Amino acid sequence: MQNFMSVEEFLSLPEDRQIMPKTLNQLSFDNLVDILNNDSLSEKVRGVLEGELNFRSVPSKPILEKEVMSQKNELPSYPALKAISAILKFIGWILLVIGIIYFVYIIVQISEASFYEKGALLAQLPLALGLGIAGVLNIAGAEIIKLFTDISRNTAAILKRLDGK
Repeated sequence: MQNFMSVEEFLSLPEDRQIMPKTLNQLSFDNLVDILNNDSLSEKVRGVLEGELNFRSVPSKPILEKEVMSQKNELPSYPALKAISAILKFIGWILLVIGIIYFVYIIVQISEASFYEKGALLAQLPLALGLGIAGVLNIAGAEIIKLFTDISRNTAAILKRLDGK
């Protein structure tokens, strides 16, 4: 069990010791409030104590996913960005699948082609790879949009919780 410093002990300390983190950790929350009500504090000590009080007053419990979801109606939802993200992801998966199928098709055709036909088929490989890369980039873009909307929603939930609303 931690032994807390009394208000009198704190006030008897020199100013440079009053603002030390070690000293502040020895004060209970109630003693901190009592000390702040003392008119003899310097502005420097008062500012440090108010900062410590504010720090201790902020809820340390992390915001849980279900709490965020329960506030869903009150938080920003961005339906247009959700639709754009879904469309981008759908197009991305289609491009990726077409690129993979086209790549496999070209490889199979190259194995069966004559020497002169192989050159024309090899020239089509960058197209197949480009389709696959475009698909991956579309999926990544959709996920980035989702990431930013999630960050916005979580930031709003944190701000709401810190404001005590």
